[in-house]
Amino acid sequence: MQFLSPYFLWTLFALTIPIIIHLFNFRKYKKVYFTNVKLFTELQENNKTRNKLKNYLILAARLLALACLIFAFAQPYFPNKNNSAVQGAKNYVSIYIDNSLSMEANEKQGTLLDASKRKALEIIDAYSEADKFQLLTNEFAGTQQHLFNKEDAKAAVYNLKLNASTQTLANVVSRQQSALASVKGNKHAYLVSDFQTNTLPNTVTSIDTTITWTLLPIQNTNIPNVYIDTAYFKTPTHRIGSAEELVVKITNVSSTAIDALTVNLKLNGTQVTLGTAIIAPNASTLVTLTYTNRVASWNTGVLSIKDFPITFDNTLNIAYNVVNTSRVAIISITPNNDVAHAYEQDDYFKISNYTPTTINYAQLRTNDVIVLDELTELSSGMISELQTAVNKGCVLVVFPAANVTIANYNTLLTNLGAGAFTSIDTNKLTLKDINTNASLLAGVFEKNNVSNKTNWPAINYHYKYTSTASGAQQLLSLTNNDTYLQQNKYNKGQVYIFTAPHSAQYTTVSAHALFLPLLYQMAFSATNNARLYSSIGNLSTVVIDTLAAGESNIHLQLNDSLDIVPEQQKTQGGTQLLLNNELLQNGIYKVMLNNKILSYIALNATTTESVLTYYTPTQLNEVLHNNNPNATINVLNETSSNVTTAIHTATTGRKLWLYFIAAALLFLLCEIVIIQFWNYKRK
Repeated sequence: MQFLSPYFLWTLFALTIPIIIHLFNFRKYKKVYFTNVKLFTELQENNKTRNKLKNYLILAARLLALACLIFAFAQPYFPNKNNSAVQGAKNYVSIYIDNSLSMEANEKQGTLLDASKRKALEIIDAYSEADKFQLLTNEFAGTQQHLFNKEDAKAAVYNLKLNASTQTLANVVSRQQSALASVKGNKHAYLVSDFQTNTLPNTVTSIDTTITWTLLPIQNTNIPNVYIDTAYFKTPTHRIGSAEELVVKITNVSSTAIDALTVNLKLNGTQVTLGTAIIAPNASTLVTLTYTNRVASWNTGVLSIKDFPITFDNTLNIAYNVVNTSRVAIISITPNNDVAHAYEQDDYFKISNYTPTTINYAQLRTNDVIVLDELTELSSGMISELQTAVNKGCVLVVFPAANVTIANYNTLLTNLGAGAFTSIDTNKLTLKDINTNASLLAGVFEKNNVSNKTNWPAINYHYKYTSTASGAQQLLSLTNNDTYLQQNKYNKGQVYIFTAPHSAQYTTVSAHALFLPLLYQMAFSATNNARLYSSIGNLSTVVIDTLAAGESNIHLQLNDSLDIVPEQQKTQGGTQLLLNNELLQNGIYKVMLNNKILSYIALNATTTESVLTYYTPTQLNEVLHNNNPNATINVLNETSSNVTTAIHTATTGRKLWLYFIAAALLFLLCEIVIIQFWNYKRK
C-alpha cells in the first residue's frame, strides 16, 4: 500500500495524547464518608473492572476512528504493478478516436462514433486542468500533432465527424508516439475504436515502453453487411454507340443467403440498367450490367444497392470518358501504306502522316497513337520524344523494318522497359496462338475462329525478342513459340511491339482479318487510361494531362459543397495533383481550370471498412503483448461502465481512502453503542 499524501501520517503521533490522558488519570476524587461500607465492597470491585474495560474499549474505538481518518487524508492506494506513471507529475494524454465510416453502425445510445466520443470525454475528465491532450483521428491532419488544454480537447471531440479515411493500428501507434516523443512527464495513449480485424494488422512492433497504452473496444458483436466490392469494364475501350459490359462484384458478409438483390446503375443522372445478384452466405458474386454509350464525353454514374443498417458502402461512384475521335500519327518512309489504309477505314481516327525528316514534334505529342512504320533508323531525338509521349499516356506501335541495326531499336525498347530484339530468324512460320484472355483482345475474336488455324498468316522474317518486364503480355505467338506481338506498359502509356515487318514480302498479316482489329484495339486503348474510380485513403495523387506553362490553378469541385485547390507538381507524365485525404468526401469531383472542366475523378470509401468483424479484448491483448512484452498495455473491456473510474484504477491503482472513511464511521458507531448500551442490562 502507498500514499498520495503521506505527510498526513505525521498526525498519527497526536494519538498519543488521549493515551497519556488515559494512563495518567488526572481526575480528582471527592471523599464521601459512610458509617458502614461492608455492603458496597463486592459491588465496588465488580464495577471497577467493568468500567475499566469499558473505558479501554471507548479509547480503542476513538483511536481507531481518528487513525482511519488520518489514513483517509493520506489517500492510500494499492499501486498498479503494470503502471509506470509518476504520481504528481504532469500528464500528457494522446487520444485516438476511430472516425472511419464503419463507426456509423448503431449501438444502444446512438452510433459507435457517438459512443467513442463519450468515452473520449470520460478519458479527458479523468485528468486535471493542468494536463495536456492530443486528439488524433483517421485524417492525420497536421493540426492533430499539437497538444491542447482540457477545454479545447473537449471541443475537438464534440466537433468530430465521420471520415472516409482509414488507418492501421501500426500507423496510429506511430503517430501517437511521435506526438509524445519530446514531452517530459507521464505519457498516456488511448485508442478508442471498433478494432476491425481486416483494417488492423496482427503485428504491431516497436511500441514505446515509456507510454502507458490503453485500448477501449467499442464494438464486440459482428455485424452482417452486403456491399459493392469492385466494378470494372470487360474491355478498356469506350466508344459512342458501342455496348458496354460493366462487371460489378457484390460481397455478402453474413450467414444468410441473398436471394434477389437489385443492382442499379444511374449514368449522367439517368437510370440506364438494372441487374440482380444472388449471393451465398459469406461469398461474392459478379453481376454484368449491359448498356450502350449515348454521350461522347465524360460519363459519370453511381452504382447502388439497398442494404441496412450499414449504408456507406451501398454506392460506388464511377467516371469514364467516351471520345469521338482518336489522333493517330504514322511515321513511315513510304506514306499511305497498309497501316494508314487500315485507319482510314473509320472516321473515328484522325491520321497525320510523317516521314523521319518532316516530323513536327510539338504536334506529335498531341496524338493518342504513334506508329513507327518500318523505319530503318531511329535518331536519339526521336527516341527521347517518343519516350516522353509514352510516359504521358500515348500508345506506341512498333513495326521494325527488315535488316535494321538491332542495337539502335533496342535503345528505344530499353528506355521504355520493353525488352529487346536479339537476332533475326528467316524461317517460314505461321501464327500459333492468340491470347484472348488479354484485356486488349477480350471479346474481339470468337474462340471457335481462333481455334481454326488453317488460314493463319505466314511469316518468313522476324526478330527474336525477349522481355522480362513486369506486367508484359504476349498477345500473339509463332509456331516456334517466338513472340510476334508483345504488350508492355510504361508509366501511363502502352508499347505494342511487332517482331516482324508488315510488308507483303515478309508476311501475309496485313492482308489477314487479324490486322485491322489489332490496330483498332491498340488505338482504342490509348483514349481510356483514366481510372474508373479511386478509393479515399489509398489515394494520394492523381495525374492529369500536362498543362501549358503557368496554368496550375486547378480546382477539385464536388457539386457546390466542396472546392479544393490541391497541391500540384509538373511531371513528364502530366500534372500531378497531391490529394489531402482529410478534406475528401465520397463523390464525383470536377477537375476545373479557368472555369472549364478538364476531367472527372470518382472517389469512394475503401471497402476494407465493410467487413464488420472485430478483435475481441483477449485477441487485442495477444496481438500487442506477444510482440511487445515489455510495454504497459491495458484493454478496458467494460464498454458500459464509466471510463473515468477505470482510468483512475488503471493509472493510480485501487484507491482505499473511501474504505478508511467507512471504517472511521464504523468505529464511531461502536463508541456510541458502547457508551449507550454498556450498562443497559445492569440497569
